Parts: sequence; structure tokens; C-alpha cells
Amino acid sequence: MAAHDFERPAPNHRRDPGIIIVDESLRTIDDARRLVEMRACNAFNIRVSKCGGLLTSRRIGQIATDADWTASLAHRLARVVCSQRPVDTSPRT
Repeated sequence: MAAHDFERPAPNHRRDPGIIIVDESLRTIDDARRLVEMRACNAFNIRVSKCGGLLTSRRIGQIATDADWTASLAHRLARVVCSQRPVDTSPRT
């Protein structure tokens, strides 16, 4: 689903029990609430940098938990820690 394209018909999870995870479309608490209301997915990949920081990401995670959905937390630092080779994380000027 394209970012903020929530108007498409939501998938029927009864016929397709697979995990449908939203990534780029999820940026705000309102996005999370709307996705749950529309049943447009059943899991969130919460990107801390795109969701406005840790506090908002935590609130979005709670919305997923309240809906009995899966949520994963993604942050740029995790890529650095999990990387096989050194990654330059210095600010770019």
C-alpha cells in the first residue's frame, strides 16, 4: 500500500490469515488508529525516525498491542549494530 493510501479496500483477513505489515504508510498515531479501524493490515513495522521519535513510536506500539496485532520496532541504529561491516553514522554536512 502506498504511503497514506488507506482508502483501498482492506484485505479480508478471514480468507487470508497471513501477516500484512504496514511500513512506510505508518507515520503518526492517527495513521495507526485509522489502520486499525479499517483493518487495513494486522501488523506494524514502526520506524522510529519516521514516526517522530521514541514516545510516538511507543504509543503506536500500544495501539498495535491493544488491537492484538504484531508490532516491530525499526531504527537506523539497529542497522548499524546488525551490520556485518562498519557503517559511517556521522552527520552529513
